[in-house]
Amino acid sequence: MGVPLSKIGYAGTKDKHAVTYQYVTVPQQYKLPERIGMSYFKFEGYLRDRITIGDLEGNNFEVTSPNPKRILSFIQNPRIVTVSPS
Repeated sequence: MGVPLSKIGYAGTKDKHAVTYQYVTVPQQYKLPERIGMSYFKFEGYLRDRITIGDLEGNNFEVTSPNPKRILSFIQNPRIVTVSPS
């Protein structure tokens, strides 16, 4: 791709163990590939300025679990949970 890392903009960090979607900005003079490794890119449009940390207005989550009763229990009794990557 040849884009200097300092020119790529993004609004937040992602969980490397999750399937996520994120907007990124790349200067117009660089061609955006459709895929790099496990990352896929889709052109959405142009912006005047690059996206930076803090531009994110909110998050949406979809939780998939092999144990739906455990998720339902958590929703009914929310608490702070710390998860360590395996």
